[in-house]
Amino acid sequence: MMDAWQAENVNTDLIQRMSDRMPGLYYIETDDTGERTFYYWRNEAAAKFWLESAQSAAICEQLANFDYLYLSGISLAILSPSSREKLLALAEPVSRQRGESYLR
Repeated sequence: MMDAWQAENVNTDLIQRMSDRMPGLYYIETDDTGERTFYYWRNEAAAKFWLESAQSAAICEQLANFDYLYLSGISLAILSPSSREKLLALAEPVSRQRGESYLR
């Protein structure tokens, strides 16, 4: 995955690797009428715990200097309440600095 991102010139400097975590798995099943059923296996996904890792403080320090932060609904939904508040607290000054806020 990292190789593919780097081949597309995506900066991967802030990506954490967690030896005890895996990526989340999402599966969508479509029946004969087009009705979709969604399956998620993300309870132990690395994305859920990135703000609780040893590297999170250093990463948050760098993110605080970004011009924009894009947070999807899933990005926020999978976090614990304390991690979500930590991320929103980080994003608020960034959005205020830009004069734009789509938070809360």
